[in-house]
Amino acid sequence: MKSIINKLDTYKFLIISFSIIYIVFGVLKVSTESPIRNLVEASLSFMSNDSLFRLFGIIEIILGIGLLFKKFRGYFALAILLHLFGTISTVFLAPQILFTSQLTPTLEGEFVAKNIIIIAVVLLIIQKEFGTSSNTK
Repeated sequence: MKSIINKLDTYKFLIISFSIIYIVFGVLKVSTESPIRNLVEASLSFMSNDSLFRLFGIIEIILGIGLLFKKFRGYFALAILLHLFGTISTVFLAPQILFTSQLTPTLEGEFVAKNIIIIAVVLLIIQKEFGTSSNTK
């Protein structure tokens, strides 16, 4: 098992899997079948327009594909970071959707909360692609 793990390029796996997730989520928005449409519309009311919602999906597809290209990966990761701050804005724009009256997270609340780990992944990509290191010795 250890030899298999040692041979696995975890960074490449991270990039490919992250790209697939972004592409799939974008395709769902383009088809207007996204299960988070109500959440998006509640926090960004202008997104109730089908064309804008589809455009949002196309942008996600482009971001997902862009991550696959090493030369531009860091820039696409920065764009994803901006996109994720938009999704986190739901906490301030529509908190009633994210929590029950007892402050227990709803399914939508859990969906938004998972963006914290996605932000961490994006920061890791940015750090790796731009060669910065937080470990100074």
